[in-house]
Amino acid sequence: MPKISPNPLACKRTPMLHPLREVRKRLDLTQAHLAELAGVTQSLVSMIEHGHTPSIGTLRALADVLCVDWYTLVPDNGDDATA
Repeated sequence: MPKISPNPLACKRTPMLHPLREVRKRLDLTQAHLAELAGVTQSLVSMIEHGHTPSIGTLRALADVLCVDWYTLVPDNGDDATA
């Protein structure tokens, strides 16, 4: 029986980007520019992109600037449980 070698590319995982960072990068915005447009600080944008949970008001302000629904900026943690 022939030996099957694993596909090395199939085993590599791409790190998940925070949805806020994905959208921000896609629109070619810096954290500072997004923060200015949304009326928040650059450090808050950074904190959110690194896992800080913002208020709904902050999410809505960011979403308005990015022209997306606020809930698209909430990362999927892999849970199927609902709150």
